Amino acid sequence: MARRARLRLLGNGWIAYNGATLPDDRVIEVTEEEAANFLRERGSARSVEFVCWVDDPDDHAEEHAQT
Repeated sequence: MARRARLRLLGNGWIAYNGATLPDDRVIEVTEEEAANFLRERGSARSVEFVCWVDDPDDHAEEHAQT
């Protein structure tokens, strides 16, 4: 099952992410790999807050289709 992470982008350095304007709460949903990259990089790790894990709804649909 693939997980996605919700991250809050902190500070004024973020205007957009991945070509999209940030929502008012500055929370974005990214893949587990993207979250790891954010948190691994020293510059962005200081301006990102991990919010929570989110299960990928597409994985649940595939699991139910197989049973």
